[in-house]
Amino acid sequence: MDPNFKEGRPRKWDDEQLEHAMNLLQDHSYSQVVKLTGISKSTLIRERRKREKNTMGNINNGKRENKE
Repeated sequence: MDPNFKEGRPRKWDDEQLEHAMNLLQDHSYSQVVKLTGISKSTLIRERRKREKNTMGNINNGKRENKE
């Protein structure tokens, strides 16, 4: 068996391309970034949500606040 084998569909966009698109979103609209990069709006939204979720996890250090 190949230890480098990954199941599922291969990623179309690499991390560098997605990072570039996320940086463009700071100053441009979704439709402008779609035209500039060719990355679909749904992919941009998904990636942005993923990054926001990861950022929130890092802020809380993985711990939930206890609201009593």
